[in-house]
Amino acid sequence: LEALLREAGYAFDFTGTQTGLAHSGTDPDHEGHSGYTIGPDQRRFCEGCATANLYDHLEAYLSSEPDIILLLIGINDLLPWEEYPVRPEEAPGKLANLVKRIQELRPEAYIFVASLAPISYMDSSKLPYYEEVNQMAEKLGNQDAEDRVYFVDLNRRMEATIDRSADFA
Repeated sequence: LEALLREAGYAFDFTGTQTGLAHSGTDPDHEGHSGYTIGPDQRRFCEGCATANLYDHLEAYLSSEPDIILLLIGINDLLPWEEYPVRPEEAPGKLANLVKRIQELRPEAYIFVASLAPISYMDSSKLPYYEEVNQMAEKLGNQDAEDRVYFVDLNRRMEATIDRSADFA
């Protein structure tokens, strides 16, 4: 993304509380939180740790006042393992609530909601509510241009070009 923006001549600054480079670029700031759920829920990485979901921490994460928000969230909400106290059937509604809350906190921001990417270790038919989360992302992005929410069909783009043996190594 950074390379494409530079090539197109855009001035930009990635923002966020995270600073690890996840790519070969030069701007390390981001708000990607691996392992987080949509929330609100009680997902935690350790006993005594703060919750590990986006909803509970939105105000802090949006404190950098982003103009554009790229949102890819939901896969962890579909994995009700012991350490993930989530209900997969709630994931689509939680995604809608998260976007609504972002709109309340940053009404002037543009929000790009992506469908869930293909996953490497199982096909989506084995993951309950995977398609419903993607359908909700599409619904949110196609409602009204004035709400500044747009759908990014990451799933279809990746499925068309992905090499599961190489791209998920």
